[in-house]
Amino acid sequence: MAPERSAEALTAFLAASVGDPQTASPRAVLSGMVAFYREVSPIGLPDDPPGDMLLFQYGCYDWGQGETFELDLTRQFSHDEDGTLSHLHATLHFAPNDDLRALGRFDVWCWSRGEAAEILETVLASLALALAEDRPTLRRAFEWDWV
Repeated sequence: MAPERSAEALTAFLAASVGDPQTASPRAVLSGMVAFYREVSPIGLPDDPPGDMLLFQYGCYDWGQGETFELDLTRQFSHDEDGTLSHLHATLHFAPNDDLRALGRFDVWCWSRGEAAEILETVLASLALALAEDRPTLRRAFEWDWV
């Protein structure tokens, strides 16, 4: 998979593995994103530094469209030794409340596919997912962009 085509590849992967990514449970979507990282390799990226990493993050943010609580897995592609990066985002937005705000912001990196089981365990055990799991999403974004 070319990183530039990763959003389409992720959407198809999720549809085949968890159903419609716009309606599947947050747990299923995030688990599917980790499976996509583990199973679908990018092409054309260097091995050193690692060209393919995964970031799990959450928190309340306002990017100009109003505050939302975000559960996010971002796949970071490093295209060259000069630091050219692109990101594939799987972001679930929820209406914030006091419990979600109290979590603060959190992030943890997965540096290789060998660590995918660990990041999945972190995602599935997170209080953020537990608090958001049964709440309706405001929107879901599956997007690739240059950083």
